[in-house]
Amino acid sequence: MLRMSQLPTVAYEFRRASMAVALCMFIVVGVQLFHAYSREGDRAQLAKARAVEGLAHALNEAGAQFHVAAIDLINERNTGIDVAERRAEMQAAAADMRASYRELRELAPYATDIRNIADEVAFVSKATALVESVNSSVAAHQGEAAEDRIEDFIERLAVGIDRVENWSVGEHRRAAAKLDATDRGASIFIIACTLIAFGVCFYFHQRLFRGVFPVANYLRQVIVAMSNGQFDRGLPDQHFREPQQMTVALRKLRATAQREQHYARLDFLTDLPNRRALAKALADWPLECPGSILIVDIDGFKLINDSFGHPVGDELVRRIGERLADAAPVGALVARLGGDEFAMLVPFDAPRQLADLGGQIVSSCARPVDALGVSLSISVSIGIAPLVMHAGQELELAVVLRPADLALYAAKANGRNGFALFTSDMRVQADLMNLIESDLDSAIGAGDLHLAFQPIVSTHGGEDEVEALVRWSHPTLGAVSPEQLIAVAERSGQMERLGHWIVDTALDALAAWPTLVISLNLSPRQLRAPNFAATLTAQCRARGIAPHRVILEITESVAVDDVDRTMLMLSLLQTVGFRVALDDFGKGYSSLWMLKQFAFDRIKIDRSLVEDIDLSAQARAVLVAAVNMGRQLGMEVVAEGIDSAALAKELQAIGCTHLQGYWFSHPLRQDAVVGYYAGPERKLRMAS
Repeated sequence: MLRMSQLPTVAYEFRRASMAVALCMFIVVGVQLFHAYSREGDRAQLAKARAVEGLAHALNEAGAQFHVAAIDLINERNTGIDVAERRAEMQAAAADMRASYRELRELAPYATDIRNIADEVAFVSKATALVESVNSSVAAHQGEAAEDRIEDFIERLAVGIDRVENWSVGEHRRAAAKLDATDRGASIFIIACTLIAFGVCFYFHQRLFRGVFPVANYLRQVIVAMSNGQFDRGLPDQHFREPQQMTVALRKLRATAQREQHYARLDFLTDLPNRRALAKALADWPLECPGSILIVDIDGFKLINDSFGHPVGDELVRRIGERLADAAPVGALVARLGGDEFAMLVPFDAPRQLADLGGQIVSSCARPVDALGVSLSISVSIGIAPLVMHAGQELELAVVLRPADLALYAAKANGRNGFALFTSDMRVQADLMNLIESDLDSAIGAGDLHLAFQPIVSTHGGEDEVEALVRWSHPTLGAVSPEQLIAVAERSGQMERLGHWIVDTALDALAAWPTLVISLNLSPRQLRAPNFAATLTAQCRARGIAPHRVILEITESVAVDDVDRTMLMLSLLQTVGFRVALDDFGKGYSSLWMLKQFAFDRIKIDRSLVEDIDLSAQARAVLVAAVNMGRQLGMEVVAEGIDSAALAKELQAIGCTHLQGYWFSHPLRQDAVVGYYAGPERKLRMAS
């Protein structure tokens, strides 16, 4: 194949063809002009020949008249006929011959033959003298001599006229033949040039129109196909430089697009397929084949990122991706959905197989991970669900993953570090949450929510305190649990509005209880509001409430969402005078890290650490360690879930400063709080 520089350009070929066609047309026009000019001269020559021929006829006619008049004159002179009349006729004929002679003289410059013929009849100018001579001969009765002279004259005139006629006829033929030859030559030449022009146009059509336009159309189809993600169209070499340049460019573009398409379906961090590749695999999945989806999520990943930095977090994601790829069965696809979340598409749906695979993945990921020199012990939560797809239904990845997502939520709710298989109850629960979400907005505005207040009892005779708990009696579902309510509010983006209502309502109640302290649970969205501290301070000031009477409870998830911003906001609130408590201590993975990051005023030990201390020495040791650590850090320690007098005494002996549970009181309505603290039941409970 020729190099690019050796290929002709379309523009050059077009110019060459255009110049050839223009040259042919120019020649045709030139020939037409030359032909028109030549025909003009030939026509003039033909006209002169015809004029000479006419003059010859005129001379012939005039000579004949002269001859007749002269003969008649002689005869009349002999017979006594009127001589004057014949003389007049002879003079008129002589005058005609002189006129014809003058015209011949005028034409003489155009042809030598005409001049010669004119010289032959030059004696006609002496016609009058001849007439007089004839008259004289007749008058002297010299009839025979006069007739001889006239015959001689007429003979000479006839010879001259014959020569003129012969010349005029020949010249007429030559001029006509020349005209015909010129016409034929010009026509042949014009036809030849026209055929050449048509040949050039045909070449141009063959070379360009058939060689370029179909190529351009094919390249257009290739570009359209590439824009639709189809990169398998062939790109043959071209015969012109411009299409070849376009072909080379399209080859480079195709290679780049194929490379980008490859990377577009590949996660750059783990080199695993990404979300788009998973969607493509699901779209190509045969409907008749069984299959299941596993969603794997790293527990506490946010804390690891914030504690050790993103490079360590990225390395952890890479290592977990490798372990998932190693654990994947034959025919499975492992993809990274984003962040710390992975998906595995497997070609079976038997519950036993799925459970074995889930357990294998949990065990594999539980092994310590060396991430850039940092040894990490982590766990994963897995949601497992069978594939549910229908023929003719447009694939929506979120819809296909929804059952596995619900199973993942269940696995996390069950304490993480495990897996859950999807059940229909999970979908019912999800539908229930959707129903709650749809009605929550109107419930906040309509006043369907209310606060309940559960006492928190001091073990050393401290302040009387209650925790504000939100309650909702749904018109069709009945009582909605606080966990469901908060989860729905967070998911639907209504937590800020709900939190504002809780704070407003709780502070209104606290304003009526001047001796009580109240604990308020804060959500991550509330704490992220830029004006939260100023708004809360203004709300307390408006009601005459000192900030130290308000204890703000947060969970580790609040801080993990945005560590720096959270710590700054908590420090600002403490500076104003509010107290801050870490709720659910011991339930998650970041409690100790939180204690290191911030000086809390109080920790609330989760009921999961309290409920097993009578059954397990290990559980008791963990609880004692947690209480001692809190006391050594100068914090109050609150134990939740107290349901018996024995448990209350034991936790008081361990060192808890505050206790909370059904043993002391169930959550109370607002109008029952004052009566509780004033009544004897509370004192009896404490004494026992």
